[in-house]
Amino acid sequence: MNSTTDIAQVTGDMFAIPWQTEDQVKATIKRLWYVDTTRMVYVRNGVAGPFQSEERFYADALSPEEWPVRKYTIQGHEGVVLYVPIKDLPAYEEARKQRFAPGAVEPAEGWTALPEDVVAYLDDLPDSSIFPEISLYLDNNPVDDWPRQLDNLGSGWRSLAAAIKDRELAFHRVRHYDLRFCGIHECFHRLARIYPEIFKLLHVARFLDSTYIPTSYAHTSEEEHGTTFGQNLLGLNGNWYLNVVRGGPFRSFVLMTMVERWMEQAAAQRPRCRCHDYYVRRIEFARGYVETHLAVFVDQVRDLMDFLASNGVHVPSLTPQVDRLSTALIALMAATPAIAQHFMAYEGNGSFRDRAA
Repeated sequence: MNSTTDIAQVTGDMFAIPWQTEDQVKATIKRLWYVDTTRMVYVRNGVAGPFQSEERFYADALSPEEWPVRKYTIQGHEGVVLYVPIKDLPAYEEARKQRFAPGAVEPAEGWTALPEDVVAYLDDLPDSSIFPEISLYLDNNPVDDWPRQLDNLGSGWRSLAAAIKDRELAFHRVRHYDLRFCGIHECFHRLARIYPEIFKLLHVARFLDSTYIPTSYAHTSEEEHGTTFGQNLLGLNGNWYLNVVRGGPFRSFVLMTMVERWMEQAAAQRPRCRCHDYYVRRIEFARGYVETHLAVFVDQVRDLMDFLASNGVHVPSLTPQVDRLSTALIALMAATPAIAQHFMAYEGNGSFRDRAA
């Protein structure tokens, strides 16, 4: 989208990504190869809180146990393993029979996510090895009591997925329609660590954007601010994608720049993922949208500078807030050469060209 007219005419349907069909999901079981083994897991013990620190919670509230597990390797996702507790296998088999039976009707609470759903999720990632280990549990996350205490989330809150030590992605009692969404959320936690030089620009982007947030959970931390955007930027719902781009164009641009880098680095390692073309379209739109807003924004700053100069107030004597504006714009420009033209076009008091150089 390169013009204001194009941007004004877009709809969410233009960015929607189709669900994989039930037949496609069912067929992924043929790509799962397994051995049975054991694995150390942590379970919540009976020690009650409150806890003085996160360190004390992990030391006092969790106990290690060795569980029998089924370890899957996945055709098409070499280097990724999936762990499923042996005790949960009968429940998954029963859920599989009900879900894939002819004429099956999904219950109101949704189908329990199966190992096949994990494979379908991996098929949608530019590079599935972002988490070399994945676990699928029918148990609650044993760590949940700590964020409940820390963020006053209440006893009814529970997490559906968690990233562990930048290596493992664990799903807990997740429904099939939530698994992809939650998994994408956790991917953005990982991307923040893989591309910190890009993620740090989220600070700049937050300053330039409005106060829009997709959900109040964005206030939890800087990373969660990014992940609440990211889960919609790569989600299946085109309207949700369009809402976050329009609500936070600069933040969306920074996060989609990370996705673009992720896709570029993955290109040499694996075939294009199922959603490749959809992601490319979304990246291009986010870039075009922010370029349009940036051009208007720079014009407004330029007009302000000219107005002040005509009244004898020159850029060096502007308030620190306005100086911070120009610094923020330069930092965002440095992130992507594609938008540099909007800065280099203006020369005046405190020229962007001089400062960028």
